Amino acid sequence: MTSFLSFPKTLHQVAIAGKVYDPETSLGVAGAAVTITTMPATFTKWLSLRALSYQERWDKLTERPDRTVTASDGFFRFIDLPDGDYTVTISAKEGPRRFGDATHSFTVARDADGAINAVIALIALPPTGVRGTIVESLTNDDGTTTTTPISMACVEVGGTRERTYTGSTGEFYLTDLEPGARTLTIQASGYQTTTASITIVMGNITEMGSFVIIPVSSSI
Repeated sequence: MTSFLSFPKTLHQVAIAGKVYDPETSLGVAGAAVTITTMPATFTKWLSLRALSYQERWDKLTERPDRTVTASDGFFRFIDLPDGDYTVTISAKEGPRRFGDATHSFTVARDADGAINAVIALIALPPTGVRGTIVESLTNDDGTTTTTPISMACVEVGGTRERTYTGSTGEFYLTDLEPGARTLTIQASGYQTTTASITIVMGNITEMGSFVIIPVSSSI
């Protein structure tokens, strides 16, 4: 007769959870690095002991009790953390998408039964890009000027393959741009090709406002 040993199940509890998203699109940001940067002393001590067993491999791990990456939908979690106050820092500078960093504070507390009531935090990462409106300036009979939005104007970032087209309101939005000095080239049917110099700052949307382009006939 065969006998079986019964082992108690190990139940893990989610202690910290969140979703990292792009506030411009409301879409989750995948592959962002999430790191616990401040923590209770008890967890710091436990991590130090855990690191000893990994030696030099510890710093190279992307998944650790204090470090993870967001899933395809932008969600992340940490499990079985001791009670106390925590801060996580989110960074998404690697890969094709470029955002500024963000931080968020959490408090882990167990109830009388030892259960953790984890709440999913929504954390916005500041995107990097440029936004503006392409218009034509018209002079009225009374000498005043009005602007008309130009749709389907092509806005291209010089030296890259990044481009977009304006909508019916003349607005355009380009994101995930590399920081630094950039030149935009604006082209539209019936209008002179125009360039604009801008500076892209990590974690900021550069606002160009209304940018005037000139009809071809006006160049004569």
